[in-house]
Amino acid sequence: MKISLLLSTIITVAVFVSCKSRETSPQKTTSIAQVSKPVLFEDVIVVPQDLTCPDKVFPTSYRLLQVDYPALRKLMVIQGETAGALANDTIILSIPLPEGGIEDFTMTQVKVMAPELAAKFPNIKTYSGTSNIYATDKIRADISPQGFRAMIQSSRGAIVIDPYCKNDSIHVISYYRKYLPENSKEDFER
Repeated sequence: MKISLLLSTIITVAVFVSCKSRETSPQKTTSIAQVSKPVLFEDVIVVPQDLTCPDKVFPTSYRLLQVDYPALRKLMVIQGETAGALANDTIILSIPLPEGGIEDFTMTQVKVMAPELAAKFPNIKTYSGTSNIYATDKIRADISPQGFRAMIQSSRGAIVIDPYCKNDSIHVISYYRKYLPENSKEDFER
């Protein structure tokens, strides 16, 4: 009886979340550009049981996503190898928003490490960019073997994309920074 009730509750929540994300997502239109564009982030409805993060402090509200890490890495590292050399060397990345939907950002690779350090860690790449929808939304992002991270400064508030667990390059959470517990915000600012 308890298992049946639990299963029913999980299914109800999954259906509600699925319907809710359809309500907040913009209507999809098909174009040649969209057909060839890879889907890099997909919503995860039920957290896999083997995904445990004992030391992680979670925000009170977030969106869990699965990342096509090899495709994301290929886009950001291989295409971005010469990014920043010229003003028009950019990539466009669709970032998942906490409330559902995506926002496209035009980003350029930026070099923040000393050349010696960058040579020692060639798999760490950093980017900055601007939203293609809201000109005031700015993004800073990085990709490394430990996963993808980003922070968006917007009029809606600071949005954070972080690995779900430490060194998890497959799952990320998208959330508003304001939903972090108060004590963790102090650690966040250090």
